[in-house]
Amino acid sequence: MVVRIGATPIFADVDANTCCLDVNDVAQKISNRTKAVIVVHLYGSPANLDALSAVCDQNTIELIEDCAQAHGTLYHGQKGRNIHLANERKLKSYRLKWYF
Repeated sequence: MVVRIGATPIFADVDANTCCLDVNDVAQKISNRTKAVIVVHLYGSPANLDALSAVCDQNTIELIEDCAQAHGTLYHGQKGRNIHLANERKLKSYRLKWYF
């Protein structure tokens, strides 16, 4: 989907303990062209959303969660699909075009 909208994905390394995005590597790879970070919670292990949210807020970019692999994930006692609300992120409505 990222490539289909004309964006260029920049991949970051994963944390060896969680198999999710390494926050330090994400922070190093952010440039003035970065528009968003897409995080995936994997194998029921949540990414470090507090740190990722802070990095995104500092750089004024969006944090997008993919919770498709978040089966059984709890983060601060919240299920994966409710994590944005738990972090009090500014939620925006986007009109998505699907190209399938």
